[in-house]
Amino acid sequence: MQRRRLLAGAAGALGALAGCTDVGGRSLENRPPENAVVDGIRIAVGQANTVGIELSAARANAEDPSGVRIDRPALGSRLATARHALDDAEGREPASAYRGAIDTARSYVETVAGMVAVTATLTAVSDRLSVIEDLLENREFGAASDELEAIEPDLTAARSDGADAESTANGLAAGVLRDYGAQVQAVTDGAAELAGIAAAADEIGTGYRALLDGRERLETGRSAFDDGEFDRAETAMADAAARFESATGHFETARTAADGQFTGRIDRALCRSGALADAAEHFQAAVGAARDGRLSRARQERDAGEADLDAAEAC
Repeated sequence: MQRRRLLAGAAGALGALAGCTDVGGRSLENRPPENAVVDGIRIAVGQANTVGIELSAARANAEDPSGVRIDRPALGSRLATARHALDDAEGREPASAYRGAIDTARSYVETVAGMVAVTATLTAVSDRLSVIEDLLENREFGAASDELEAIEPDLTAARSDGADAESTANGLAAGVLRDYGAQVQAVTDGAAELAGIAAAADEIGTGYRALLDGRERLETGRSAFDDGEFDRAETAMADAAARFESATGHFETARTAADGQFTGRIDRALCRSGALADAAEHFQAAVGAARDGRLSRARQERDAGEADLDAAEAC
């Protein structure tokens, strides 16, 4: 239904343009000057609607953000046409009477442009989040950390751009653009959904970082335990446990924000963070038992911790 509304809006804008060569039997040069301003606004809105249609269709045809395929240069060309049309309208003599419509149309176009940028970034980072997940499963923690470091700026940017697009969409005055075919509610809903998915992707990345940091602290603690440095081991294990708990919080936040996206990935991440938290708890108990000279208990707790590590990799 949303796609049909966008198509109708785009068709209306294009239909209006098709009649611009002759209005009421008058030649183009004899038309009222304000018509050129109205045409410019309609062109801009129509181009933005068409981009919105293509984004909506691409997302509907994909199971998750990594599967979304868009022709970004082509969409960018349409948005450039929209901006040029508004610049031209703004330069016309009667433009002052249409200031509100021009400004709102510009915000409408930029909202859709933001949605294109966020969609493209999410597609790229979603593929790389899958790579990180595989590396974690294979215990290639250094490679996972390097891969995550490479995309962390993109995750932050997508979240920021998504929030900006949602904020701009929420500020659109739907009534101002109603006569120009704008699909404000559809765009606002789409921007909100994308902002949530971008926030979820960023939360997943932040959770992975906490997991990797916790894993590093866990290894430090295990090494200290083997060397009989119980104080250092205990401190490292407590730090690891806190980081795994933080990771779980980020993954739970991602689940809420994602609105059904990334479900499998988030489930596996929560499984992993939970198992690692259990491992840290068992290793802490092993340190305490060893310190007290309860060596049999220490071995039991350590074995349980090792089993938790295996469970984490099997998630």
